[in-house]
Amino acid sequence: MEQKWTRQYQTILSFNTKERQLTVAFANGDTVTIPCTQLLPPAITKVTWERARLAADGFSVAIPAEPRTLEVSWSVIRNLTDEDFARHMAEVAAEQARYIGKRIRELRERRELTQAKVASLTGIEQPNISRIENGVFDVSTSTLGKILRVMGFSARDLAA
Repeated sequence: MEQKWTRQYQTILSFNTKERQLTVAFANGDTVTIPCTQLLPPAITKVTWERARLAADGFSVAIPAEPRTLEVSWSVIRNLTDEDFARHMAEVAAEQARYIGKRIRELRERRELTQAKVASLTGIEQPNISRIENGVFDVSTSTLGKILRVMGFSARDLAA
């Protein structure tokens, strides 16, 4: 990580939930406030904000809810409140997409398969195979697994 995203940047010292807002104090001196509703995935109901607690490691807030306790990490809070960090994370994601695409292409070429053949075997349109290989198309885990399987590879091969 860059120098700016230090352990102090990541460590939550304290938080409070008042008036449907989560206010978090970080070890580097930053204090941020975010609407509580921005933190809730659609499946979470019956949130008990008053029983929220700081995780022992200081990197997340645990919020009792139904059907499960919601763990809100420092990175989620920072991503929603710090444009520089959000931009940095978007760049990291784009870099990962390019890496995955490059590896998919290398593996496909090792098997001497065309994009058209992989498209035919997976049911994924050939232009989308091209976009994945060029790192400009978000690929889900299941789609990635399907592509790797039809080429005779696994996720382990992708990382090698």
